Amino acid sequence: TVTTVFLHIVAARDLKRSGTARKRIDPYCMVQLNGERMGQTHTERKTANPEWDQKIYLSVPGRTVSAGDELTLDVYDHDRLASDEFLGRVSIWGSDIGGHDDLRWYQLRAR
Repeated sequence: TVTTVFLHIVAARDLKRSGTARKRIDPYCMVQLNGERMGQTHTERKTANPEWDQKIYLSVPGRTVSAGDELTLDVYDHDRLASDEFLGRVSIWGSDIGGHDDLRWYQLRAR
């Protein structure tokens, strides 16, 4: 059996970089399930308010998603000349995954 989790990453608002003079932000969102990379959004250029509107389907082979599973969405600022800068994380537990048709906003947190 394969469980498929549908994730719709719509947007982010008022993203901020930590302590650098460079104002331009090129954000993208990386999706992980229990620490395993499952996908990512495209990079939005020069915006602190990205509109990804991207649907991601996560295939979980051999089992269903349980309450102890952790879905993480890490937002980064893409940098062509240096390492990408971590901007924040959203963690969603398995017990909160599924059955929601409404749009939900989550607050980014530090690792």
